[in-house]
Amino acid sequence: MIEPFSAGYWIVPSVEAVEYSGERAIIQDDIYFNLLSQTGQNTIFGSVGGTHFEIYPERSVPDNIVAVPKSDGSTTQNGDPLLITKQDTREIFCSGGFF
Repeated sequence: MIEPFSAGYWIVPSVEAVEYSGERAIIQDDIYFNLLSQTGQNTIFGSVGGTHFEIYPERSVPDNIVAVPKSDGSTTQNGDPLLITKQDTREIFCSGGFF
């Protein structure tokens, strides 16, 4: 499900982004728990179009979609790939106030 992408990220090639009017980034719960298992992390933080999100499980999302909040000035486009932030990268972003 995940593949190496860079030193700080994995890519999830089977999942693409779709903007929606919600407030949180969500992915199908089965996919979410699979990502937790594969990454060994306690939570999933991702990047879509250069914007970083904490991702939450949600049953109603199709299994090939990560739904991300639509926001003014966002560079996210429908169809963008989902990158999963590795633990070391996440710590850098968290300490910088990105999450």
